[in-house]
Amino acid sequence: MNLLKIISARSIRFFIIVPYVIVTFVLGMIVLYITTQLMATTSEGRFQNQLKDATTIITKQAYNQEQLRLDVARYVANTIGIPEAAANEDWQKVFDLVSPIMSTNTQIDHILILDTYGQEVRRLFREVNNPNGAKFQSVIDSRVNLANWLSVAKVLGDTSGQSKSVEIATDEYSHQVMVYTVVPLLFEQRVVGVALIGNAMQKQLSLFKAVGAADVILFNRLGGVMLASLPVNDEDNANLSRILTRARYQEILAKRETETLLDSVKIGQQSYRLAYTPFILQGQIYGMLGVVLSDNFIISNDVYNRNFLVLAFTLVALTILALGYGIARFISGPILSLVDVTRAIAQGDLNQRTGEVHGYEVGKLATNFDTMTIELKRKNEELEQQAGQLRAILSSMADGVLVQDTNGNILTKNRAIDKILDKVQKEDALEYGSNKDALTTLLDSLENFDYHDRHNLEIGPHTLNAVATPVTTSDKAHLGSVVVLRDITREVESEKLKDKFISGTSHELKTPLTAMKGYQAILRILLNQSAKFLASDINDRLVDTLSKSEKQIDYLDNMVQSMLDVSQIEGHEFNINSESLNLSELIEIVTTEWYDKMVHKGLVFRVALPEEVLWLQGDYERLTQVLQHLIKNSYDYTLVGEVVVTVQRHDQQVVITIADTGVGVLEEDQRYLFTRFFRAIHEESTYSVAGAGLGLYISKAIIELHQGEISMVSQPYQGSTVTLTLPLIPTPDESDWS
Repeated sequence: MNLLKIISARSIRFFIIVPYVIVTFVLGMIVLYITTQLMATTSEGRFQNQLKDATTIITKQAYNQEQLRLDVARYVANTIGIPEAAANEDWQKVFDLVSPIMSTNTQIDHILILDTYGQEVRRLFREVNNPNGAKFQSVIDSRVNLANWLSVAKVLGDTSGQSKSVEIATDEYSHQVMVYTVVPLLFEQRVVGVALIGNAMQKQLSLFKAVGAADVILFNRLGGVMLASLPVNDEDNANLSRILTRARYQEILAKRETETLLDSVKIGQQSYRLAYTPFILQGQIYGMLGVVLSDNFIISNDVYNRNFLVLAFTLVALTILALGYGIARFISGPILSLVDVTRAIAQGDLNQRTGEVHGYEVGKLATNFDTMTIELKRKNEELEQQAGQLRAILSSMADGVLVQDTNGNILTKNRAIDKILDKVQKEDALEYGSNKDALTTLLDSLENFDYHDRHNLEIGPHTLNAVATPVTTSDKAHLGSVVVLRDITREVESEKLKDKFISGTSHELKTPLTAMKGYQAILRILLNQSAKFLASDINDRLVDTLSKSEKQIDYLDNMVQSMLDVSQIEGHEFNINSESLNLSELIEIVTTEWYDKMVHKGLVFRVALPEEVLWLQGDYERLTQVLQHLIKNSYDYTLVGEVVVTVQRHDQQVVITIADTGVGVLEEDQRYLFTRFFRAIHEESTYSVAGAGLGLYISKAIIELHQGEISMVSQPYQGSTVTLTLPLIPTPDESDWS
C-alpha cells in the first residue's frame, strides 16, 4: 500500500525506484527478445527441416508409385497370349489373362485395354471405397474413345512400338482424377492395342500423407489446385492459385536442384507452411506437389517459451522493485522534511524557511533553498513594482492598446481604448441607430491582420487606424499580439477635404490652361507671319520665349490632368476606353520618340520586341501614358549607362520590362513607390527633376484596370527594373480592325 502511495504521489522515492525498474525492464526485455528470437529460430529451423524431410519422402514415394505402374504395364504387355489375343481382337481372352495381374497387384486401381482405334474394349477397376482389396470390377466393351488423349495418340502413332507415356485425367465412371501409365501391346512388331495402368490420385495423396506425415496438394502446370489431402474450399483454391503464380512456378523449377522453396498459406482458419516439389513422371513435369505442415508446432513452442520467460522476468522485476523501495526509504528520509516548506512556498508563502536539516548533502540543499527563497522574494517585489509601472504607462497612453493571446482572447487593455470604443458606439447609435457592440466589431475586424501593416477600420461614423505587432519571447515563441488603436476620423475627413480641394482646383485650372494653350497657338501663328518684319535676333528670342512658355504650360497641364486622374481614382470614377490594339506598334511608336533624347544625354537605348505581333484589349492613350512615364523616369534618373525595354510573351500574357542603370531607390523608400505624392529622391544630381510623385500611382491604377500587374525591383546606385504584365488576346480578324 505504501509503495502504491509513493508511486501515485511521485515522491523522491518514486524517482529513485523508477531507474531500477526501467533498467530492469530494459535489460529483461533485451534478454527476453534475444532468447525468444533464438528459440523461435530453433523452432523455425526444426520446422523447416521437418518440411524438407517430408518433401523428400513424398518425392521418393511418388517415384516408387510410378515404377510400380511401369512394372505392371510391362507385365501386361509381355504376358504371353495377351498381345496375340489383342491382335485377333479376342478381348475376352485378354480380359481372362489380365484379371490375375489385376488381382495380384492390389495397389493398381485401373487397367484399361484399348484397341488400335483408341476405343476402350475392357476395363478392370477397384471400388473407390475398397481400393486395396483384391476384389475388382470390370466393364466389357464400353467403347469409350480415348484416341484424343495425347498419351494414347503418341503410343498408337509410334510404329516402332517403343513409346510409352503418362496421362492424368478424370475417369468417366468414378469421376476420380487418375494417373495412367500408357504402353503399347506389340504383336509381330506392330501395335495391336494399348494398355493403361492407373492409380487414383486421391488415394496417392493419402499414401503420400501417410508416409510423409504431411498433407499434400497437387497443382496442375498452370498453378491451379487439382486435388488435396486436406479439405480445401473454393476460397482456399483461389488463395493457393494466387500464391503459386506462373513466376513462382518457374522459380521453383529453376531452384529445385539447390533449395526447397517455402510459402505461408491459410487454409480454412489454420495457417500452414507449403513446400514445393515437381511432380515428375517418366522424366517429364506434370504439375507441382505442395507438401503442407501446420504452423501449430512453432506457435505452441513459442507460446510455452514466452510464458516461461515472462514469468521469470516478472519475478526478477518484482525483486528489484522491492530492493529499490528499501534503498529509497533509506535515502529519501531527510529529504521529506523539506516537503512541507516547499509546498508552503509554492503556495506563495515566501516567509517559510527550512531551518536545520541533518545530512551533509541534504543540509547543503536546505541552506541553498533558503537562500533561493530570499532571492525569490526580492525578485517578486521588483516584478510587482515593474508591473505597476507598466500598468501606469499603459493607462496614461493616449492611444488605445489591446493585448491578445494567440487565440484572439483579450489579456489586457487600457482606458484609452475603452474611451475610443465608448465614443464610437454612442455616436454610431445616435447617427445610425445601431446596437452593435464596438468591441466585438473591432475584434472581428482584427482577425487575420497582417503584422506591422496599418489598417483603417470603418466602425460607424468613425475611422480607426490599427496596427498589430506580435509578442515573442527571446527564443521566438509566439505569445500573442499588441494592437495599437487611434481614432483618425478627423484626419480622414481632412484628407477627403484635401482631395475635394485638389479636384475642384484642378477643374478650375483646366479651363484657363486650355485658353492659354489656344492663345499660345495664335501667338505662334502671328510670329510666323511677322517674322519677315522683325529683325532675326528679335524673332528668335520671341520664338524661344514662346517655346519655353508652351513647355511650362504643357507641364502645368499634365500636372493638372494628373491631379484630376488622382481625384477620379480616389473617387472610384477612373476608367478606360477599351478596344483591340496592336501593342507591338504602340511600343514601337512610343520608344521611337526617345531615341534622340537618349543619345543626346549620352545613354544607350535598346528596345527588344518579339517578331510576332502582340494584341491586347485596352486603352491606347492610357497605355501610351504609362510607357511614356516609365521611360521618362528611367531617362531622368539615369546619369550614365543604358535604358533597355524588353517585351516577351509568356503563354497568354505579355511581360514588358524597363531596366536602367540609374540611381535606384533606397530600400526603405521602395514600399511607398506606388503611393500618391511620393518621390524617391536621394541623389543630388537628380534634385532638379520636376514632378509631383503621381506617375507611378496613376500607372498602377491604369495597369490594374487592364487586369495586369506592375512591380519594381531596385538597387540603390545600381539601377531599377519596372515590370508590366498584361493579358493578351488572339489576333483579331482584319474585318475587326480594318
